[in-house]
Amino acid sequence: MAVKRISMNRAYGLDNALQQLAPRPIITNRAPGTGDIAEIGTTWIDKDDDTVYVLTSVVAGSANWSTSPASGATTLASLTVTTTCDIGTNCTVGGTLDVTGATTLTDLSVSGSFSFGGTDQIVLETSANQADAIVLEATAGGIDILASGASAGEDIDIVATGSSVNMRSTEDAANAIFIEADGGTSETIYIHADQGTGVASINLESDVGGITLTSGLASADAINVAASAGGVDVDAALQINIASSQNAADAIRMNASAGGIDIDAAGAAGEDINIANAAGSIVLTAGESAADSVVIESSNGGIDILASGASAGEDIDITATGSSVHISSSENVADSITLVSSNGGIDITASSAEDIDISGTGGVNISSTENAAGSVTISNNGGVTDTLVLTNTQGTSAAAIDINATAGGVDVDAAGAIALDSSAGAISLDAAAASNFSVSGAGIDLTLASSGGRVVMNGEEAAADALRLLSAAGGLDADVALQMSLVSSQAAAADSVRIQASAADGGIDVDAGTGGLTLDSTGAISIDGAAASNMSVSGAGIDLTLASAAGRVAIDGGEAAVNAVTIDASDAAGGIDINAGTGGITVDSGDAISLDGAAASNFTTSAGDLSLISSAASVVITGAEAAADAIDINASNAAGGIDIDAGTGGIAADTTGALSLQAATASDFTCSLASSAAAITISASAADGGITLDAGATPGVTFTNGTQSHQMLVGSGSPNGSVSAAQGSLYVDVAGSTSTTILFVNTDGSTTWVGVGA
Repeated sequence: MAVKRISMNRAYGLDNALQQLAPRPIITNRAPGTGDIAEIGTTWIDKDDDTVYVLTSVVAGSANWSTSPASGATTLASLTVTTTCDIGTNCTVGGTLDVTGATTLTDLSVSGSFSFGGTDQIVLETSANQADAIVLEATAGGIDILASGASAGEDIDIVATGSSVNMRSTEDAANAIFIEADGGTSETIYIHADQGTGVASINLESDVGGITLTSGLASADAINVAASAGGVDVDAALQINIASSQNAADAIRMNASAGGIDIDAAGAAGEDINIANAAGSIVLTAGESAADSVVIESSNGGIDILASGASAGEDIDITATGSSVHISSSENVADSITLVSSNGGIDITASSAEDIDISGTGGVNISSTENAAGSVTISNNGGVTDTLVLTNTQGTSAAAIDINATAGGVDVDAAGAIALDSSAGAISLDAAAASNFSVSGAGIDLTLASSGGRVVMNGEEAAADALRLLSAAGGLDADVALQMSLVSSQAAAADSVRIQASAADGGIDVDAGTGGLTLDSTGAISIDGAAASNMSVSGAGIDLTLASAAGRVAIDGGEAAVNAVTIDASDAAGGIDINAGTGGITVDSGDAISLDGAAASNFTTSAGDLSLISSAASVVITGAEAAADAIDINASNAAGGIDIDAGTGGIAADTTGALSLQAATASDFTCSLASSAAAITISASAADGGITLDAGATPGVTFTNGTQSHQMLVGSGSPNGSVSAAQGSLYVDVAGSTSTTILFVNTDGSTTWVGVGA
């Protein structure tokens, strides 16, 4: 970084307030440059080269630093030159150095321009045995090695006999190292390792970037990678991408002329081997005569063969000419083998001499989603002796043979009788719509009988006649010797069992003995009446409890009356006890709330505040007892106080008796009203009424305007020299007489008093 220091070095002197001193030296580890600006005459010391420079001038912003006289002739063993110099021995040059002719340089250091010229050979040679025996370095610019006029064979040779050749660039830019041949169409760039036998005999490596090989030759072998005696190994930590834009049948070709080809991947789930052709076909052909000539195997997953975009006729064909086709699966699931045609049919056809066998050690399911009659048809049409048999040989469950129409009906027609027999189990006929089981013809009975069990009839409709026994011409006989149960299994219906007296003046009387009457429900229980109703118990000590174990108990009276809800303890000695937990008790009303008691009452809290608040009206506290404490507001705690705040309406205390304000500590009565002669008025309005201000003898009564004070004192004898008060205060001697001084005025704000009158 260039030095910029142009301030002068000054100091205070005896005869001159500011006198100029010699410039302070600049001590660094380098030589100065033209960009290093300082005060003329400044000394620059380069500690690395043990050299001293002096700034002689600054011209057009460029500094001239000198280490020798500007002119003159001399013979020196070692010379530092800032201009042009011809060198024969050891020389350090700071300016421009021109060398012509054959020149041998023993020791040269140049900080300016350096030029070798002439028509003779130039040799830079040293016998120093070290890594940097010859150094070509440009500390601020580039280095060009040119052979601009060379002919064929006059090459630029860089040869290291017994050592390496290293080329390195630290520039952060494209083409940081650039090797180019630009001589003609037959030019080549040749990198050759003569004797190396290792796998990295020629090594191209990029630590964190990529390697790109680009060829502009329009031929199939534009880029050649050949190993005449060994293999080609391509390894990558990320993707390997081989792409060709040639429009040909073999645009990318992998050919093993004598062996096989393996494509292996160790990828996880989703890291697949994909072989795709966007518009052409994929052909797998094997010429080996073997049972497994072509094998498609997934050792750990499934195999999908899809023709998702095929048109009519573009089928998936699996054909074995002269051999069989076997499809097998060992997976233990319901759809281990699936044949699905999403838009067409499936035909399974066998020759007339062979059967079609469908069997399974598990279940056999036949289903159809066609929306048409006969979507599943099982039929035979061989002759009058053929039969259609559905047999379950070993099943013992209630649904050993299950015929189920989940959305429609089941139509069973027969020209002969239909027999439903169950030798050891039940027969169940269930329907979700209106049904009938009837016989026709005179004298033909319909019998529902159970020789050893019950006959149960259950109607679950939410209707008055959910279960109906009707005899159009006869009677109904119902005798019950044991328990009678009315049970409905209908779900989500409030009236699944209904007892109704439908006549306008009909009633229902439910009586029970000492066993009691129990109404249990996992849902709500509702008792509604259109006239005055009651729910009561009778007898001493018999309680009536309304309780909810985890919910609320709500009592709601909808009548527009002051006693719409009445809670009454009617006995003269009865009470009402309302208890609540931490949720508290909330009483809300759209009108007045009245709490009346005929004896001493209290409204207390044991921990929190007690507030009486009216958000838009007054709060009235009335005590009607003829006693001095008819209303008692008491902060009973020794440290408690009473805080009365009011707005612009003020605070009015009216009484026909005495009004007493008493305090045990210093008290104040303050009004903040401004610009008012009557900010505070104390009035004894009766013609013979008076005002008494009672204070101690010594302090008396003090009048103040906030900054000045005046006292009125009363005592016996003269206060002069003994009583201290504010200047201008008055003192009345009540023991004085007409012949002595009665009134005194304080003149110094201390104990000096002057008598007024005698």
